[in-house]
Amino acid sequence: MFKLLYFSHKNRKLKLLLIFSLIAILSFSSSNLLQKNTAIIADPEIQLILEPNAVVFDWLVMIYLDGDNNLEEFGIDDINEMELGKITGSSIAVIVMFDRILGYDTTNDDWTDTRIFNITADSDEYKMNSELLQNEGEANMGDGATLESFLDYCFTNYDADNYWLNLWDHGGGTDGLCWDDTDSSDFLTIDEMQTAIENSVTTHSVDIDLITHDACFMNMLEVAYELKDLADYFVASEESIPADGFDYEAIISALEADPTMNASALAEVIVDSYNSSYDSLYSNTALSTINLTLFDSFIPYLNYFASNLTAVLDDGIGECIEEAFFNSQMFYDDFVLDFVHFIEELFANNTLMMNYPDLNQSAINLITQLNSLIVDNYQGSAYFGNANGVTIFMPYSNSVYDSYIYDYIATVDIFTDMDWQTATLWDEFLANFYIRGFGDLSMGFDILELGVSTGTLGLTSDESHYYEINIALLGIYEIEAEIFSGDADVYLFWFNGVDFIAIGHSQLYNPEDGTIEKIRLDLIPGLFVIEVWGFSASSYDLIMEKVDPLNIAIGQTLVGSGGTQEGTVSFHYVQNLNHYYLVTLPVGYYEFTLTYDSDVVDFDLVILDVSYSLINESYSIGDVDDIELEVVTSASYIIIIYAHSGVGSFNIVVNEVTPPPSTTSTPGPTGLFNGFAILVTIIGIIAVATIYRISVKKKT
Repeated sequence: MFKLLYFSHKNRKLKLLLIFSLIAILSFSSSNLLQKNTAIIADPEIQLILEPNAVVFDWLVMIYLDGDNNLEEFGIDDINEMELGKITGSSIAVIVMFDRILGYDTTNDDWTDTRIFNITADSDEYKMNSELLQNEGEANMGDGATLESFLDYCFTNYDADNYWLNLWDHGGGTDGLCWDDTDSSDFLTIDEMQTAIENSVTTHSVDIDLITHDACFMNMLEVAYELKDLADYFVASEESIPADGFDYEAIISALEADPTMNASALAEVIVDSYNSSYDSLYSNTALSTINLTLFDSFIPYLNYFASNLTAVLDDGIGECIEEAFFNSQMFYDDFVLDFVHFIEELFANNTLMMNYPDLNQSAINLITQLNSLIVDNYQGSAYFGNANGVTIFMPYSNSVYDSYIYDYIATVDIFTDMDWQTATLWDEFLANFYIRGFGDLSMGFDILELGVSTGTLGLTSDESHYYEINIALLGIYEIEAEIFSGDADVYLFWFNGVDFIAIGHSQLYNPEDGTIEKIRLDLIPGLFVIEVWGFSASSYDLIMEKVDPLNIAIGQTLVGSGGTQEGTVSFHYVQNLNHYYLVTLPVGYYEFTLTYDSDVVDFDLVILDVSYSLINESYSIGDVDDIELEVVTSASYIIIIYAHSGVGSFNIVVNEVTPPPSTTSTPGPTGLFNGFAILVTIIGIIAVATIYRISVKKKT
């Protein structure tokens, strides 16, 4: 559901970007901002209004960049990419509304409000040097009114022959996009997005040529249909998108080189540059272009196909549709499937097609229409040719998705006012499909109790066993699977009420890397699911226990070792195995020092209070991570040693030291982030978590 801070079963997560030194950007007061044809405004509370620009640009590029969440640093990186791609005196205007947040990235003055920039040419890949046009204060990027106001600003002040609108952030397909953490995690529903764009283009009599979503899972038929009257082309992904997103330097450079290119050509540049960026790194990435102008002619073919599927259900042989459904390509979220592949799986049932010639003909017609609708498609090798460019809503039926399916069919909650359900018969087909009991993929959840092992069980190759466990207390938990034979992996998922969020894994090569698969994380109370997956035929014994942090005294050096989330360059020793220590400190000034050999492993240091709220963290690249802390009231602290990459050993020591002369007294526990360290503090900071489909397989 979210744009990935990339953590891939098959290809491991993107290497965290280096945290660059604090770089200050020029600070402009509202009285001296340089703007075209704009009088000086003395009152900082008055919004700056640009007069209409007499210049007609070849392209106006409008980037709605929601960095008010854990993607902030990647938003800064993408703006720098845009600056690298720009040239001076060009006929391309790139206008960005960028919202930032406290705590994730401290570069570029670390402001946290929402600002509109005119992207200017700049060779510095780390420092944002673009022209500040307007400061919006703290804007809610999850509110349609903010999107509409941004478009109004662009259309009022810039004229162009062509318009490209790009929405940048986390995405969730029909769930929406652009989550704003500062504003109670508000987000744009699909209808809210449509309404905002429609209102603005109607007011200004503007036709948008291209809409793109640099956000996960957005290339769904339902989403594209909402945009069919608002643009000619739509570019998005069926799959999750790495945090680095589009290659803006390549895109803007290409547009600068040929500013008269049309929307179809620009869409092709976006897809091709995405292919070039990720194909050699990740096998499970995808991006595609939809010709929105063909949607009206496409819908009758879809409806004829859906009505013929319903006829099969009415005849009581829906099992053949269910089989095609189960065999269809799905992605990290189990609520969508590749629509073309679903039709192809139906075609594979010769008996079905022979007995239902109308269904056969409707499927042939629909494939023809989809081949025209999907004008460009890149898919990684992980999909074996089955990610054809666009998905459709069709989740598994189970306790996770049943209420979600109902909301879709009834067009309520997040689906309220969506046009798709009114215009198509797809929701009627789904209602008939699910009410007959089809699509129920039993997850096989057995109840696992803390401290009670499963006993020795067997797995066949590529088989999964699932265990459900309820955590009642905040604390540190350890999952251990002893592998007696074969090779098995262990995965931990947190259920947030709608989706399973992958938060931990152990993917050792057994027995080469050892015979104990282990995950050790701190967890909040809630429902969790453990998956044991057979990389090969295996036998195992699984247990989960609550554990205490090891006590460490002031001046005592403790030694630890282990594999990491990324493991080695050959993907050995891959696991989430944090090390926890508890230290009690009287009033004083202390230094936490973590040392290791950075040639073989990269460990990181995190300090929490006993309620698991973040106090401080260090993600240095060298051999030492060091944190200094002034304690003004005697308190206990939890130390987490998180291994980012490689495998090796470390030393951790806490020493009382002489405070520097400039030290200012501050409280010990700052309570920067309430809640759980791994799901919020650790995962949010180190870029690990993402929403996953539970059945996707892992080790290559």
